[in-house]
Amino acid sequence: MRTPKLVATDMDGTVLLPDETTSPRTKAALARLNDLGVPLVGITGRGPRLLAMSHAEIPQAAYLVMGQGAQVFHLNGNGPERLLGASLGGTVLADVVSTLEDEVGPLELVVEGLEDSPLVADPVPNDWPWRIQLNPVTRAEALATPALKAFVRSRTAHIDVVYTAAKRLIPPSTCMLTEAGIGYVELCPPGHDKGTGLAFVAERLGVAAEDVLVFGDARNDLPMFAWAGRSVAMGNAHPEVKAAATDHTESNLEDGVARFLEKIFG
Repeated sequence: MRTPKLVATDMDGTVLLPDETTSPRTKAALARLNDLGVPLVGITGRGPRLLAMSHAEIPQAAYLVMGQGAQVFHLNGNGPERLLGASLGGTVLADVVSTLEDEVGPLELVVEGLEDSPLVADPVPNDWPWRIQLNPVTRAEALATPALKAFVRSRTAHIDVVYTAAKRLIPPSTCMLTEAGIGYVELCPPGHDKGTGLAFVAERLGVAAEDVLVFGDARNDLPMFAWAGRSVAMGNAHPEVKAAATDHTESNLEDGVARFLEKIFG
């Protein structure tokens, strides 16, 4: 394959360590892309409320695709410019959650708003994977306004059971469904995923899919693996991601992204 003209990478579990930092070796490899004039795109399920944090963790990226592809930002000298923004109606989310509960039983619900606002939950989980504030609200309050996305989890059914049921019951025109390896099924705006978000940026930059190299570790990365010409699964990736990848590298704990980039770009 010819040298990539654009590199895109997932963040958590891919370029970031468990403490949400990048290693010196990975920083150097990403900075090398900038030196060579190869655009870098950060792609994450995180919402705009974490834009500043995400930019600080991967400052080499000129673009951030966020919210599983529903939001795209260009990071330039004038501050972040929102290029794409999609949302999901509260009544749509309510119907989706009700349909799933009829199938798998009661679900925990966490809703993420469109801007820099706290996550709201019904009920508040006692093991949320990140150290951020979750505000307790009623379900009606959580679903009263449009949202970026929602997270649902069963206390009794395995995530794969919920995920499979959601894929069977919820049409893509209603809701985009994914999961990022944290135990929750994510309900997102239809027509948007990491693949569409990356394609949006690539088109803006005039780069064809076959010239794009992507890195990822979780099932929410599969759409961009399907779209890009070359895809690299981390050593810590989900089995489905490893099976879908054209290439493989070491885990995020072993600087897998840096090792692979060094082979290509020196």
